[in-house]
Amino acid sequence: MTASTDNVVLIIVLFNPDLDFLENNIQKLKDFSVICVNNTIDKKNNSDINKNIKKYQHTTIINNNKNLGLSKALNIGINKSLELNAKKVILFDQDTLLDVKKIKDHLNMFDSIDDPLMVALGASYVRSKKDKPYFMSYGLFRKRMYQQGSKKIIQIHSAITSGLLIYAPIFRYTGLFDENLFIDYVDIEWSLRIRRMGFHLYGNFNTKFIHTIGDEVFSVLGKKVPIHSKVRFKQLMKDFKYIATTQKKYFWFVFHEFIQLFLRSALLVFIKIIHFLKLKKSDA
Repeated sequence: MTASTDNVVLIIVLFNPDLDFLENNIQKLKDFSVICVNNTIDKKNNSDINKNIKKYQHTTIINNNKNLGLSKALNIGINKSLELNAKKVILFDQDTLLDVKKIKDHLNMFDSIDDPLMVALGASYVRSKKDKPYFMSYGLFRKRMYQQGSKKIIQIHSAITSGLLIYAPIFRYTGLFDENLFIDYVDIEWSLRIRRMGFHLYGNFNTKFIHTIGDEVFSVLGKKVPIHSKVRFKQLMKDFKYIATTQKKYFWFVFHEFIQLFLRSALLVFIKIIHFLKLKKSDA
């Protein structure tokens, strides 16, 4: 049975997107209603984005003319979806490679889950086709949850924004995304919040999207660690400070994330030292 695409809205937040990549994604999605929430500031870029998108009748663009942040932009898209009486919304980042078959399979999986408290289904993500997808568990120990045998879905603690399929009316009970968070932890905070309210979130190993996380990836003790740019890392720390100081109910997540950020900061310093030594050696 194929899931209906009626009353399904796809929301994509934009900020200086690659226009060719964006248009390639948009033109695939003719079976869906698509809302693009545009945080791009530059007037020339905005003009090009609107020119490329407005020719597709299935797509609506909302121009903010400034960078309102991810959470605010998502909420604008969600509110517009609710005005359109959407029953399901699927959130995507602008750098996720979209595949219509995968999206429809994701919808089918959502409809097949027999759990009255299930309100959202996260897609698994990979950086390349060779990567093994996983979801994160936050408890006394932080761990990666990999697929066990042929099991396609698993109840999870959180899912990343891109590929997150949500039963839209639930926002009237849970509230929207926390706009105090600019870009990081937006998805995690909402995921942990709905779980505390008694709702269930599942992860779908069967649907994998290729998605970029961080600017570079380094392998440390066999694990791939995303390294963000200096500006992005500064914003990440600001968002973490908000979570750590105001959301004490997420103690274990904050505890583990603090350790992760400390190790990542140390790794950045180490990388800079190695880079400096290489430059010094080449100049000798």
